[in-house]
Amino acid sequence: MSKSDIRQRVGDMSQIAGARLVTYEEGHARGMRVVEVDNGTGLRFTVLVDRGMDLGTASWRGTAFSYISKTGLCAPRNLPGWEIKRGWEGGLLYTCGLTNIGPAITDDGDLLAMHGSYNNNAASDLCVRNDWDGDVYRMSVSGRVTESRLFGECLTVERTISTAYGSNVIELHDEVVNDGYDRTPFMILYHMNYGWPLLDADSVFTTNTGNKRPRDAAAVPGLDENERFSDPIPGYAEQVFYFDSPENAWAMIRNERLGFGVRIRYDGRQLPHLMEWKMMGQEEYVLGIEPGTQFPEGRIVARERGLLEYLEPGEKRCFDLRIQIEE
Repeated sequence: MSKSDIRQRVGDMSQIAGARLVTYEEGHARGMRVVEVDNGTGLRFTVLVDRGMDLGTASWRGTAFSYISKTGLCAPRNLPGWEIKRGWEGGLLYTCGLTNIGPAITDDGDLLAMHGSYNNNAASDLCVRNDWDGDVYRMSVSGRVTESRLFGECLTVERTISTAYGSNVIELHDEVVNDGYDRTPFMILYHMNYGWPLLDADSVFTTNTGNKRPRDAAAVPGLDENERFSDPIPGYAEQVFYFDSPENAWAMIRNERLGFGVRIRYDGRQLPHLMEWKMMGQEEYVLGIEPGTQFPEGRIVARERGLLEYLEPGEKRCFDLRIQIEE
C-alpha cells in the first residue's frame, strides 16, 4: 500500500506500527531505558538503550525467538561488578568487546571483563524516529555508545537499528571510531542468542561458512551433530564450533515445526570469523550464532597468534548485520 492509501485509513501511525521509548520500573531493570519496536506486520523487538543499544526480546507473529537468561534484564547501575554471569541477560544481540572478547583476563595490568565491558555502557544522543521515506514507513533507533577510561581507551560506537512497516528485517549499522590519541586494541563479537520455541528438537542450524572445527575437546563428540538440537539435557556441557566466513556470509536457525527461521547476513570482510555456541542445558537452553573480528579466546591469545587488531587514532571501522525472518 502507498503512503496515501495507509494514511487515509488510520488517524496516527502508532495505531499500526512504531517505536517508543519507555523506562522499566521494577526489579534489576529498574531505571533502564528501552525502545519498544513494533513494525505492524509481525516483527517486534526491544532496543536496550542503556545496555549498549543491544537487542533484548524479539518475536515474529507472536512467537518469541530470542533467549533471555535467568538473570533477566538488568540496568547497568544494578550490575554486580565484573561478574558477567550475574548480569548477562542474553537477548537477541549482546555485543562483546571492544578491547576483549572471551574470558576475563589481566593484560599488562589491565583487568578486562569477560567479553569486555561494551554492553555495560548507556547510549547518549539517542534518536527514535518514526517517519515516512517515500512510501515506506520506517522505524529507527540511533545513538552513541562510548567505552572509555582514564589512562586507557576511548572508543565510540555510532549505532543505528531500523526496520519498516511491511518488513521482515532488522538492520544494524555500526561505526566504531578511536576517539583517543593512542593506538588501541580492538575486538568485537556480535553474540546473537536464540531460544525456545524457535530453538527446539525440531530446529536446524545452517550456514554458508566453511572450515568447521571444534573449539576444544568437549566439542569434538558433537562435531557431526552441530546442526541438530535436542530437548533440554540435565548437566549438559556447552559445545562451541568455529567457522571461517566468506564475503557474503550468512547463518540461520529454522524450526521445521513452526515454519519459520531467522537468518543473519553479514560481510565476511568485516567479520571473518563465526562461532556457534550450542547449549542444551536446563534453563540455559540457547543457541548462539556469533560473527566477530576474532574468535573469543581473549586478547592475550589473539596477540600471541598475531590476530589482534588495533585502531589508530581517528580510525573508523564499519559493521553491518541484517537479521531476516524467513517463512
